[in-house]
Amino acid sequence: MKIRSRTTRPLGVPTAYGERRTPPAADETSPARGASDRVQISDRGVEIRHARSLALAAPDIREELVGEIVALIEQGEYQVSGADVVPKLVREHLALARW
Repeated sequence: MKIRSRTTRPLGVPTAYGERRTPPAADETSPARGASDRVQISDRGVEIRHARSLALAAPDIREELVGEIVALIEQGEYQVSGADVVPKLVREHLALARW
């Protein structure tokens, strides 16, 4: 939809009084051409990035724990109930869903 008023005209078109409207000059608050943007990461952001890199570098499988459980299973001594496992699975799933 195009709206035109009798009192407004495009830039460069003579007004009723013969004046030509010119674009406003750039003020000092507008960014200058050629200026580059800068990003500065906060201390908290640096800490989070470091913690994330440590977490990603950690092994996915804790070999010592798996070894203990395998030994218990082979001996027939590993007993676990579904009621113990389900809450942990749900917590892990919810934690992963937040990322």
